[in-house]
Amino acid sequence: MAAASHPDGGTKTRQEDAGAEDRLSALPEALRLQVLCLLPLKSAIRTGVLSTQWEALWTRRWPPPSSLDVRFAAYESSQPITEALERRGLRRLDRFALSFGIGELDGADFSRCLDYAAACAVEDLRVHYVDPTFPNLDFEFRLQPDDPHLTRLSLRGITICNPLRTCAFPALEVIQLRRVYVSNMTVQRLVAGCPLLRSLDLRYCVGLNFVSIVGAGAHLTSLTVAECPMLTSISAYGASSLRSLRYSGAYIAAYSIPVTSELADLCICFRRPAREWTRVCYAPGPCSDDLRRNWLELLTNLSNLTVLTLCSSALQTVSASARARSVAGNAAPCKLQNLKELQLLMFAMSNENLDDIYVFLMNCCGPRLERLFVQLPARGYQCAPKKELSGIRIRGRDLVNETFFPHDAMHILNIKLPTTPMKDMPAWNFEKNGNFTVRSAYRLAYNLAHSGSISQGISLTGDADRPLWKCVWSAPVPNKVRIFGWRVASDNLPTQDNKCKRTLEHSNICTICGTEAENSFHATVGCTKAKAIRKEMRKVWNLPIEEEFRFTGRDWLLVLLSKLSKVEQGHVLLLLWRAWFLRNDIIHDKGTAMIKQSVEFLKSYALETSSSLGKDKGKNVALSSGSHTNRCKQNFEKTWVKPRRGCTKVNVDASYIQDGNQASVGVVARDEKGEVCFSAARLLLDCSSAVEAELEAIKDGLSLSATWVQGEVICETDCLAAVSAVNKPGKDRSQLCYIVNDIKELLYSDGRTSVVHVTRSCNRLAHSIAAIARSCNSVGFWLGAVPDIVEPLMIEECKLVTD
Repeated sequence: MAAASHPDGGTKTRQEDAGAEDRLSALPEALRLQVLCLLPLKSAIRTGVLSTQWEALWTRRWPPPSSLDVRFAAYESSQPITEALERRGLRRLDRFALSFGIGELDGADFSRCLDYAAACAVEDLRVHYVDPTFPNLDFEFRLQPDDPHLTRLSLRGITICNPLRTCAFPALEVIQLRRVYVSNMTVQRLVAGCPLLRSLDLRYCVGLNFVSIVGAGAHLTSLTVAECPMLTSISAYGASSLRSLRYSGAYIAAYSIPVTSELADLCICFRRPAREWTRVCYAPGPCSDDLRRNWLELLTNLSNLTVLTLCSSALQTVSASARARSVAGNAAPCKLQNLKELQLLMFAMSNENLDDIYVFLMNCCGPRLERLFVQLPARGYQCAPKKELSGIRIRGRDLVNETFFPHDAMHILNIKLPTTPMKDMPAWNFEKNGNFTVRSAYRLAYNLAHSGSISQGISLTGDADRPLWKCVWSAPVPNKVRIFGWRVASDNLPTQDNKCKRTLEHSNICTICGTEAENSFHATVGCTKAKAIRKEMRKVWNLPIEEEFRFTGRDWLLVLLSKLSKVEQGHVLLLLWRAWFLRNDIIHDKGTAMIKQSVEFLKSYALETSSSLGKDKGKNVALSSGSHTNRCKQNFEKTWVKPRRGCTKVNVDASYIQDGNQASVGVVARDEKGEVCFSAARLLLDCSSAVEAELEAIKDGLSLSATWVQGEVICETDCLAAVSAVNKPGKDRSQLCYIVNDIKELLYSDGRTSVVHVTRSCNRLAHSIAAIARSCNSVGFWLGAVPDIVEPLMIEECKLVTD
């Protein structure tokens, strides 16, 4: 309402309000304080009737917005939750979240919960099917027509029914659909019925092959379409209000970008090969087949673009167009004058890719560019076009996974290929270092004599590093039981069979049952006492079926444990441990131990073990002696040391996770003043060991220092095995010889570079960068800086060096 001027000062509206009845001042102090807390600060001050305690509003705890999180636990009845909802009544809800998994909710209760949320006029509705691989077709979400309250909708892992008509959602602003089954018409009608829609996020949606936001209102500012496997086309005619556009998925041969003054954030990333007829159309007008346009011309028309993210495939096409126009002499002037941040997701880093980056920076970037982020390539899948987008190259990684069994494919992908030419050489496959020894030959002959073959190729090579051993060493049991499990799996128990092989006994027949040779399997599984205790423990524990307890070969225990859960693994190891105790009680003691007593012992011991492991988790070892305390203190006080004058220190480290064979690398270079020259981080796929990850870190550090550092370089790492392999004279015959030889080539090409070993406390900054890359799944290169999150650690180390 307009306020007219008054000759006596002020406004006419204010004078009329002053003469009116002041009902707010008549309210009680506590009620007036609560009313004021709901107003914006400016409006509260202008009321003129402030509470005497209005400055202390931040110390008060007012009732939070009404929120209800409904989570159905596994194997529990849904009746208590539905009864609780009935007792609550139909009071208004600001937020309603429904979370459930497989077999925890039926269709009737699912519909009842959604109807309850709609009856309570919910504003924020979230329905999540927990961790789905594919959308669950049994749970159908029906849109409530003409809902005037719903402002935010988040669905995951369910099916969205197609409405019979366009439903109106006058208040809906945010839509998030992830791993849902949804049709094209449903998305189109949903978007058309939301005049206030601001953000549309579609990820991993099944059944969606066409996205149309033609009917979106003028408030739509953000559109995200990611990894929808069946998607072939996107249409956004007239979407001039878009400020953020992010696409990730199949390679798109034709890409048309809207010429709009609002678009400020653009991300294009191709992670999969192109689907047939996949295209994206944003031009205002009917979609035609003539979609091939000059990429450079389209990008340079985005004059207000401030953040641009391109993958190496998109960058290749843009740079090719820029290079062609530059050669032809008709290159248009760059219009990306407001571009401040450029992010390049490089899936490869060859000379051609470096040339693409250079061409794009020279021809497409304006003078206001402040930050350049380049994601270094990881060993993994890359989707890149051929010369003129005529097809997609077949990727070796996918071909190997499709051709071989999973365990064979994993070992094939772990084979490291050299980047420089080298001759073949003989290597002994049964030693990690590749060198032949008499002891190794004896061990091989012994295995051949007793097993008859070496068909288990991967079982004899690096046996302690096999992933199956994690079933033993990570089981939720005490260490002594884990060691016992290792002895059983290795057949190292003092059984009759092992004693007979060492000529300690004349017969290998079991002295208890007398039916067969007593090896580790017979003593813990096949003997009479072992069978008896296993039969009784089935009444208490959920053990595998009896057919699973069979001798399948040398790795019978590892194969059995690999099929079980963590709890079941612990139960099986405890059961075998107690069966061995009963065997020893009969042979070496009085034989008075009863099966019933063993059952009670295992029940109580398992309960105590689980509680003690839970209490000890995350705690540190207490320091008992003063000398040990001083020694730890001295190691802690060691920190990074500045290099001598004219020298640069490059610290490298790696973070390795055996699950999935993934690792990350961190590199940081600092000069004699402690100032950062550069830092980098990247991810490694198909990494076979921690030593390999450390060698890759050394290789990255030396490669980057050869480009960005002048003068003498000292590369520091806390991995002694990697330093020994690099500095060891002679030919390396290990499985990592290719990486070692590449590092030696870098060292020999520049005699001013060396690799030395330091303690972990002197390598904390590189370790932190590698850990961040692994936890955040991010890679990058920072020239003259480090990631913001590790900058305090860098300052702390420089301060300690100065002090």
